Amino acid sequence: MITNVSQAFDGHIYEAGEDIPDLGSFANTSSKKGSWEYFGLSKDVNKLPTVAKYPKYKDLPTGAIAYCIDNGELYMYEKTTDSWIKQ
Repeated sequence: MITNVSQAFDGHIYEAGEDIPDLGSFANTSSKKGSWEYFGLSKDVNKLPTVAKYPKYKDLPTGAIAYCIDNGELYMYEKTTDSWIKQ
């Protein structure tokens, strides 16, 4: 989604004209800066952020988690491969 105004999303600032990531049902539920805990539906795992898709996520650390609330699957992000790995 291209934003028309400057806005914050998932800990990043997006200026007018920039593409805001479509994370589907996933939302970062952590209120701590630098903490990455996503919860959403398994159908949207492919929408989880990676640096390749969204360069602003270069601060996404190894160990970030994504929990699928519909089937209980857990994914962890691994920085050197820029991928979410099913646990």
